[in-house]
Amino acid sequence: MAELADARDSKSRIHWMWGFDSPSGYKMSRKIGYILLFFSIITISIVVYQIRNVDKYGNEFIEQIRLADSDNVLVEYLEEDLIVLGKDICNSALEWTSSDESNILIHKLIMLNPNTLSQVDIDKDNRLIPILRFHSIYELCPEHVSSLETIFTTDE
Repeated sequence: MAELADARDSKSRIHWMWGFDSPSGYKMSRKIGYILLFFSIITISIVVYQIRNVDKYGNEFIEQIRLADSDNVLVEYLEEDLIVLGKDICNSALEWTSSDESNILIHKLIMLNPNTLSQVDIDKDNRLIPILRFHSIYELCPEHVSSLETIFTTDE
C-alpha cells in the first residue's frame, strides 16, 4: 500500500513514501534480491568447486615419486601399490637408526613387497630409495618426521 509523503511521483501524481511498497522501493527490493541471489550462487559454486578438487590421500606422494623416477623403473606400477609401499616405509620408520640402515630396510620392503613392486630390480644404492624414504614420511605420515631428524643427526 502506498502512503502519502513529501516526494511526488511524476507519472501518477501520487505521493509515495520511499519504502519497499513504493514503485522505487519495489525496484530496490528486486535489485537487492538479485544481488543476494548472485552472491549465493557464487558462494555455492566456490564451495562445490573446493569439495570436488580435494586431493586424494597420497596424490602428492605419487606425483613426487613419478617425477623422481627419471629411469622409469616404477612407471608401470599402480598408484595403490606405491602408496602401500609408502605406508610400509612409514611403519618401519621407528626402526631406523641411520640412513644406511633405513636404505637397507626400504630395499628389503621393496623386494619383499607382495604386490607387483617385488618384480622391480632396484639395488640398495639406487637414488630412488632415499626419495621414497623422504616423501613417504613427509607426504603419507608426517607424524614420523622425527625419525628422519634422528637418522640425519646420528649420521653427522
